[in-house]
Amino acid sequence: MGISGLPPTVGNRRYNHDSRRTEVADHLLILPESTETFTFAIRHNRELSINPARDAANYLSQRGLDEFSISFRSLSLRLRELRLDEVRISKSFFWPTLEEEVDPTCLVWPKLEVLQVLEVPPHAPDGKWIIDNDPETDWEGELDDDSYDGWQYDLDHYARRGILKSDPVNQLYESIGLAVQRMPRLRSLKHSFRGAVGESGSHEWLRFKRDLSTGMVTLQVQTEWGLKLEEKVICAWGLKDEKAKEFREKWAVSLEKWP
Repeated sequence: MGISGLPPTVGNRRYNHDSRRTEVADHLLILPESTETFTFAIRHNRELSINPARDAANYLSQRGLDEFSISFRSLSLRLRELRLDEVRISKSFFWPTLEEEVDPTCLVWPKLEVLQVLEVPPHAPDGKWIIDNDPETDWEGELDDDSYDGWQYDLDHYARRGILKSDPVNQLYESIGLAVQRMPRLRSLKHSFRGAVGESGSHEWLRFKRDLSTGMVTLQVQTEWGLKLEEKVICAWGLKDEKAKEFREKWAVSLEKWP
């Protein structure tokens, strides 16, 4: 089962984005209990900001929560496979924030085997960019700080942006690690951000693979925007001693048994 999104008009950009996400979240509640696989993909670049000088739409609710990501988390608890493509999804999809006032010990994904969250636009739930301008970028175009002009992301990429804000990404990877330890059947997981050159694919990602027959696990992280990986990520993934050291040095590790 799957849903594909349609592009909103620029003039109604915020209204259409919010209303469509709310509509999708509402429909997730009425999916048949027999649903095992689900794919949600939206039209290319729809959830990016109008241009790199501007923030994207703020998707936080009046409660300050990313209700869309929370709705997809609730759905994922009963699925076998879930794929999201070019959708703005936050850490709340993987693990509840303190503001939710949810007991995380009750969370378990008993059937989930495949989880793909790909080409996520590099914005926080409030629309802020998670990549800053890089003074050393070789981009030679022009973009005024107060511009509302539309943008061809596949041609002009992210303009001067190219330095990652590590804190939100570390929080995300920490949340993924906490969640994956409660996914006993998980074979494959990948989370990637949309790369600056969209057609070349992402080089900012986390990937987890597990052979259920042997228990062998591999975990890899790759960065193109200078992520500074923090210890809380290593702790959340349950890496200790030599394996923690190996992951710090190589950003990749294999484990015979995990967690």
